[in-house]
Amino acid sequence: MKKVIIKWVIFLLTFVVALLVAGRVMNHDNRNMTMELSPASFPVITLEKGDIVYNELLVRGYNVDVGIVDVFAKNSEGKRVHKQLEVDFVVNQGSQRYYIQVAYDMTSKEKQIQELNSFRNIPDSFKKIVIVNGSKKPWRNEEGFVIMGMKYFLLNADSLEF
Repeated sequence: MKKVIIKWVIFLLTFVVALLVAGRVMNHDNRNMTMELSPASFPVITLEKGDIVYNELLVRGYNVDVGIVDVFAKNSEGKRVHKQLEVDFVVNQGSQRYYIQVAYDMTSKEKQIQELNSFRNIPDSFKKIVIVNGSKKPWRNEEGFVIMGMKYFLLNADSLEF
């Protein structure tokens, strides 16, 4: 009986700690974070990479929004169509602005087109950054977009200044 009570006390304390942590962790697009709770295991909070970047930007003091880019193009029938492309984050601090896409993998041509198309249609010269999986140091592609690894972004407070 004593072991069961101790197990439940540990479970409840872990639950309270998880709730406190979850209360401090924000989700950038208002989706529900998942929290797995059972007496047999500790709570597990699942965050997507975009949520991690969002929280890090907030910690660094930036104002963070999601961006929409309106694009007008012709379809295969020659008709003019309106499309909206998403920018994961529009980040502002004073006169600084950054556009940020978070992409797990950009090895395929289709994924590169998908992630970079919104940047190509933004008509200003503020820095455009793609954060990818891994620890890659920042580099600029032929279009001038900065690409850096998640690890580099998280471990270098001035990573957006590259």
